Amino acid sequence: MQGSNYCQITPDHRVAQASNIAFDAATFEIWAALLGGATLVEAPQDLLLSPAHLAAAIGAGEFDILFLTTALFNQVASSQPGAGQSGTVRMWLRM
Repeated sequence: MQGSNYCQITPDHRVAQASNIAFDAATFEIWAALLGGATLVEAPQDLLLSPAHLAAAIGAGEFDILFLTTALFNQVASSQPGAGQSGTVRMWLRM
């Protein structure tokens, strides 16, 4: 979000919407992308339920900013230690 010291999101970013729309954390994903002019990319539930598929999507550059719960972040990091090392992820933000 431009003008924010929380994170800098610009129009060249692709923000994953990983949270359920009813979860208050979805506001970080949606509003951060919209206010920064970035693209909001829906991450389907089946992708989020599989650390291997999520790591593959990250490696493929489908999104470069992720707001993840600590539990999901830890699950991906422990089961797919190379996730995010491809240089395609600019920010991992744990909530």
